[in-house]
Amino acid sequence: MPPAPKSSPKPLENVPCAFTFGWSAAGKITVVAGPQNQPAFPFAASEEDHRQWLETCRTLVERLLADLQSNRFSNVRIDYREALERYKGDLPPAPGQGNFMLADQEARFLRDLFAAEADVIPAPFAARLKGLLQQHIALRGFYREVERFYDAVQKGHLEKPLPWDNVESFGRTIRENTPDKFESSVSQGLQEVERKPPAIELESEDIRRDPNAILPPPDPLGEVNSENSRSFSVASVVNGVMEVVGKGKDVADGMDGWEQTAHKLAEDAAPVIDWLSQFIQRN
Repeated sequence: MPPAPKSSPKPLENVPCAFTFGWSAAGKITVVAGPQNQPAFPFAASEEDHRQWLETCRTLVERLLADLQSNRFSNVRIDYREALERYKGDLPPAPGQGNFMLADQEARFLRDLFAAEADVIPAPFAARLKGLLQQHIALRGFYREVERFYDAVQKGHLEKPLPWDNVESFGRTIRENTPDKFESSVSQGLQEVERKPPAIELESEDIRRDPNAILPPPDPLGEVNSENSRSFSVASVVNGVMEVVGKGKDVADGMDGWEQTAHKLAEDAAPVIDWLSQFIQRN
């Protein structure tokens, strides 16, 4: 069984992350169930409330997508439909499934677009989107990991950029060793959190400044810097993968090239984890 590389950086503990990683039965690193898709039910009626609100969110997004597909609304950019489709795909079909943290990320993208374009998108679409976001915010209360994640982002300080070259090399090593040592879900997860939010580009003449425009609901968790959030998301995924890489001694015998792969990952992860440590410790 291959040992953990001596140069492997020590991952930080208890860092909220969009994914949880572990070893599959086939001896590969993969995405496993974690707190991202586990709701909490503090009261007797909580489980039923969660079921109803989850179903309401699913119904609202499906109807909104159907109307967009049929071109019912004009002047609605494709970014809305793409974010709504991803939101629907990430929304847990049942407790313990899906990924609510990713769904919440899409909801935040949608809210940011909505806030920037409240004066230009059609009122019927704005009203429907506002209703969906209100239901999502209510549903979010069951997923405590989301609040932990954004609390870390809001308290952190981005004093230097995330070393993106190392992130790119880290991801490339994972892809080169998929599917031999990694399941495809690992590289897909990293790519998901690396994705930039849709750009918001409006010309001054496009903005009507309508005082009666429908606005998005306020977010109880407050505003979040999108670049801080993206950088923290990526760094926490690298940190999470390295937690599992460090347990390489538990991998089944016969995995060719594991030690070399682990050392390459460690070289690129070290500056990323150092960035993450500074981001968190300077709260």
